[in-house]
Amino acid sequence: MGAAVPDKPVVARAVAVVDHVMLVATDRGVYRSADDGQRWELSTDNLPAHLGAELLVRDPLSPATVYAGFALTPHDELLRRAVEGGGPLGRLDLVNAAGGLAFLALLFLAAGLVVRRVARTHYRVSRIAPR
Repeated sequence: MGAAVPDKPVVARAVAVVDHVMLVATDRGVYRSADDGQRWELSTDNLPAHLGAELLVRDPLSPATVYAGFALTPHDELLRRAVEGGGPLGRLDLVNAAGGLAFLALLFLAAGLVVRRVARTHYRVSRIAPR
């Protein structure tokens, strides 16, 4: 309906229409048209322009409000992972596991040092000898 989106090719993932305003979630972001699709512009106000939009959802309490959903992982990558199967632990390799364990060890060491320091400075007992 109307003119084509200026950046071609794009993959449309969702469409929402509110009065005469049309929104299209694409692999390049959210495009908006305020004139029934005659002119399109990439919406960048409060939206990440470098991520693809995956869905558009209307607010049930305010029909003029539309929320756009974005994902850090591209849609094609999510589909590839779903086809390959396996859980998150299946993609975990030895280097990532060692790095995670090293981080946890440093975190516990730092927490122990902080607790020890606080105990020394805040809970000192006065050692004044009685006369």
